Amino acid sequence: MKSALGIGALRYRSRSIVCDCSGGGVAVSFLAMEIGERVIVLVEGEQEANPDSWVGACYDGHTLVSAADSIDTVTSLYTVGTVVVQYGLLPESLLAALDGAEPPLVLEELAAILLPTLPEITLERLTSYFGIVAEARAADIFRIYGALRERGSALAISQLQAICRLLPSDRSLYRFFDAQRYLREMSGPSGEDITTLAEVVATEIPPDPPVRQLDPEMWGALDIHLSEDMLGAGGLFSQHLKTYETRAGQLQMSRAVIDALNARQHLLCEAGTGTGKSLAYLIPAIYWATQNQTPVVVSTNTKNLQSQLFEKDIPLIQRITGARFRAALIKGRGNYLCMRKFEQLLENADFSLRMGQHALAASVVVWLGETLTGDLSEVSGLESRDARPFVHDITAGADECGGRSCRFYKQCFVRRARARAQAADVVVANHALVLSEMTEGAQALPEHAHLILDEAHNLEDAATRYFTVEISRPRLRYFMRRLGRLRLRGRGMGLLPLLSRQLGTSPHPMLESMPAQIQQAVQTWEQTLDPFFAAIGSICSDKGLLRLRPAFSSSPLWHALQETEQHMRKALAAVVEALQVLLEVLENPEEDIPPGIRAMTIDFSAIRGGLQALQDDLGYMMALDAPDMVYWAERDPRIAGEGRLMSAPISVGPQLMNQLYVNLSTIVFTSATMTVRNQFDFLAGRLGLDSMEPERLLTMNVGTPFRYEEQATMLVPMFLPEPTAGGEQAYVQALSSLLARLFERTAGRGLALFTSYLMLQHVTAHVRESLPAKGISVLAQGEAFSREYLMETFRAEIASVLMGTHSFWEGVDVAGESLSCVVMARLPFGVFTDPVIEARCEALEAAGQSAFRGYSLPQAVIRFRQGFGRLIRHRGDRGVVVVTDRRILSKSYGHWFRSSVPVSTVPIHDEEQFLDAVEQFLAMA
Repeated sequence: MKSALGIGALRYRSRSIVCDCSGGGVAVSFLAMEIGERVIVLVEGEQEANPDSWVGACYDGHTLVSAADSIDTVTSLYTVGTVVVQYGLLPESLLAALDGAEPPLVLEELAAILLPTLPEITLERLTSYFGIVAEARAADIFRIYGALRERGSALAISQLQAICRLLPSDRSLYRFFDAQRYLREMSGPSGEDITTLAEVVATEIPPDPPVRQLDPEMWGALDIHLSEDMLGAGGLFSQHLKTYETRAGQLQMSRAVIDALNARQHLLCEAGTGTGKSLAYLIPAIYWATQNQTPVVVSTNTKNLQSQLFEKDIPLIQRITGARFRAALIKGRGNYLCMRKFEQLLENADFSLRMGQHALAASVVVWLGETLTGDLSEVSGLESRDARPFVHDITAGADECGGRSCRFYKQCFVRRARARAQAADVVVANHALVLSEMTEGAQALPEHAHLILDEAHNLEDAATRYFTVEISRPRLRYFMRRLGRLRLRGRGMGLLPLLSRQLGTSPHPMLESMPAQIQQAVQTWEQTLDPFFAAIGSICSDKGLLRLRPAFSSSPLWHALQETEQHMRKALAAVVEALQVLLEVLENPEEDIPPGIRAMTIDFSAIRGGLQALQDDLGYMMALDAPDMVYWAERDPRIAGEGRLMSAPISVGPQLMNQLYVNLSTIVFTSATMTVRNQFDFLAGRLGLDSMEPERLLTMNVGTPFRYEEQATMLVPMFLPEPTAGGEQAYVQALSSLLARLFERTAGRGLALFTSYLMLQHVTAHVRESLPAKGISVLAQGEAFSREYLMETFRAEIASVLMGTHSFWEGVDVAGESLSCVVMARLPFGVFTDPVIEARCEALEAAGQSAFRGYSLPQAVIRFRQGFGRLIRHRGDRGVVVVTDRRILSKSYGHWFRSSVPVSTVPIHDEEQFLDAVEQFLAMA
């Protein structure tokens, strides 16, 4: 076959190809390797429907030209083979001509499965990933296909078999993997072939548990010169890093952390942007842990900072200091793949997977052979909101874990993560996990006496979320979805259809009728949900929310809700009872239960436990009698006409004090925004630290090394109307017009921060009418893309603007030219109608304090400082902060905001002067 003549026809099993083989026949041999399964053709450019004009490329980049006398028709070639395309590469005219033929093997779909951790699948990213030098576009695609094909052929047989079970057999994706499976199986047995999916998981020997020294009397003090030796002028870091700069604030903070550890005190330390606070607390933590053989836990609020500490800062310290220590990263159970549930899903893929989940599951199969952690955040396809139900199906809560009795115990990623944490000197965790350990007892974290809370300004919100109780249809629907519904011929998704299918192959007389009995109980329960949640919706006010005070329990609306709740609870009790009967049989050791059915005990037990917890929460919620909690009903934004019941703590300080602070020797609270008017009183009060012995609590503010007076300015366009309730529509219209002009002047490079998603939508729609035509892309939160994708795109595309709400006021770290203008659309006051805020304000008023100055205003100031801090992230950054809410100057409380940032506030009354001022400041070198 390699002797084909120049440009001529190669006929192979009645397939016709025309190709340039002048490069030694490489292209022909590659195409012929397909063993008669298919012919691969690449199409480049906007070609006409006439097949004479097809242009493509072979594996080695030589031109492939088809001619009418060599190929019968485009359709015949397409039907017997596969066309590999990239999205948008085939023109509509060709697709119309090929109507009815086999769908193409789309490069992005194939890459998404074989490269599950790649954040973005584009031609440019793929060429970079495989180290391909970009040439002709079609040649690049063909080389990428070749690299992907090699990657697919390297998968274990068990992976290829699992993927083939997952993908629809009429798709080209299936044919691709089926060909690799066929080749592997035909090559004969190999000692290296892995035949079970569990064997794909990399083996890991759990670390030996160290000897811990938890007696405070045995701890030795750290050397007070450690900070200077490491971070000072002439220290280790300056010796090893050419660009290292000694920062006075970093040294000051590091010394304070050492003092707190040595004196067994707690420390509140504000460290402004650029201080280098991570190294300031990590170095003392590491040396304390290794010197005293006692672990230190570092907790963050966001996964981004958690990853930065573990993947960047800690390895840097290891490399420069040469210190020998163990570090571990640990997250909650819901972040790790459960092998038992994933295999269960694969075995029942025909029934368990929903539309769009088959390729996603296939990518997880590939990832299994790569991951060492089982952390699902590594799989880029699982970041989207649409993937959440799938993630729930392949993760396990504590009540779904079989522990040592699980046959995947050796491969259990949660067990591995916890084993590493138990053996570590420094454990990087998150606030949610620390809070769960506080209330549920030590399971994931090692026994410890020292805790560092970074992003500590978020601790109150994290604790509030953790202690919030919700009664909603989606919560109930989760249990119904897990149980599933029986259908004809054994079809259906969920545990009940699975049990029914198992009984079909392994009958058991005591179990035969139970799936139908449980389903009947579930259906009866389901019938009670509409009246219950509709009754909640009816008690909500016209604004969609109603605070539920104890006196409301005597109202007719509440009595009507109680009646529907009693019917619902009775039906729920019947479901729990039916599950209990099933579990009594499954858990009876004297019963001859087939292993596959007995293994389902864990899942049914977890459902029963979850429903019992729901019963308890219903009783607690309907009582409305906990004095330290706030209750409310609100319209469920996901379901029209229905409501949900909510409850949250009014103050989290007492719980934090009684269950966390008193049990630890030293806690370091740190953040870039902890003070209001240079005082820690507000945050200390909210976190319950005001009740701590004064001598046990140290405070320090180390400032920032940035030269804000040179690097930034803050402008206020006074010509805009105030964003008050009565004039909000006029404000949004004026703001939209201004931002369109502003971002045109800044050539993109802007971040706009909103306090309302509705306002964000209105402004985004307006600026999109003009900015894209000027080459400026508009990225907006909530438009199907993940936060990570938005941030990466914003960094990469300088001529872009990003519109965000609450979560984007912090954690956005974009240094350099991509972010030169930050707009704060409103002063970030909390919504005064929010029941939690309202209850907290009432508590302050009852104590004789001003709710506005004691809670609403300082909370908004901290948020404002977070938004301001998005702008300058590096010593070389320069930019403008625009506060479009003129109340910062027109109201008496405005000086709280103005004095909280290190630049002066400049009012401008003319729009053209304002735009010129922005442009001139950014143009200054």
